[in-house]
Amino acid sequence: MGVKEVMIKVLIDDYAGYDVRGVYAQHGLSILTKVTYDGGDEEVFILDTGQGHGVINRNAEVLNVLDDLRSLKAVIVSHTHYDHTGGLKDLARLIVKIRNDEVRIPLVAHPKILRKHVYVSDDRQALNIGLPYNEDELRSLNYELLFTKSPLRIGYSVWWLGEIPRETSFEGRPKNFYQITNDGELIPDYMIDDSAIAIKVGGFGTIVVSGCSHAGIVNIVNYASKVTLDNVKVVVGGLHLINSSNEVIRLTINELRKSGVEYAWVGHCTGLVAESEMLKEFREGFSKIYVGFTKVVRGR
Repeated sequence: MGVKEVMIKVLIDDYAGYDVRGVYAQHGLSILTKVTYDGGDEEVFILDTGQGHGVINRNAEVLNVLDDLRSLKAVIVSHTHYDHTGGLKDLARLIVKIRNDEVRIPLVAHPKILRKHVYVSDDRQALNIGLPYNEDELRSLNYELLFTKSPLRIGYSVWWLGEIPRETSFEGRPKNFYQITNDGELIPDYMIDDSAIAIKVGGFGTIVVSGCSHAGIVNIVNYASKVTLDNVKVVVGGLHLINSSNEVIRLTINELRKSGVEYAWVGHCTGLVAESEMLKEFREGFSKIYVGFTKVVRGR
């Protein structure tokens, strides 16, 4: 069964754009993907849910995707951070309402998303920025928890990548993040839960949809190619280059180009400097995402 087309629509981003009316911007990310196969079957997935406060629900209604949510196959959490997980409650309630049933919603994530995770600033102020729900609360929200470190095929042509190998020398070591152990000790947290999804489109290539890319977008792209046995053509989402040096940004772009990436549709935590450099490199293949941003990729 081949992929006819993949529709990508941004439900939440830091930027609301200028050609969509009535939506809310929010620091965070949520991306809906709808995969349509040659026979007409459809699979719908949502990666991340923003911070909450009803934003994903409003935007889903304004952007006319409620019908798509009725056939939602899974919700995927790219990593533990609140600006990607806070809307899980809002989304669960919306899905139950529009479906008018109690069918449990598969929630796919790395098992480490439940850890106690904080950001510690240079002046030693600690801020809890992790998942705002515990395991029991997630289950009470009607989620079926599918936590795994390993790649998992979640659709006919869609994979959850699981734990990403950190192979590059310039990625995958985020700073100022710490885990609180059961003994109350602060230890460095390198976000091993950070992951993405990959969609293989026959005759075109693989699409990677990432939340923040704390694992490193080059690491993610390289691993996605191994999982799907195909070159990655598109990266979508946040690349977390906002505080990166010019050298790291240039290395990242060069490696993405070497791996065969032709399209970069990015925003959220990517950063203005990185976006500017990507625009120069990818030209018409670059887009800054925003709430309502929509692209369709067709199989060949």
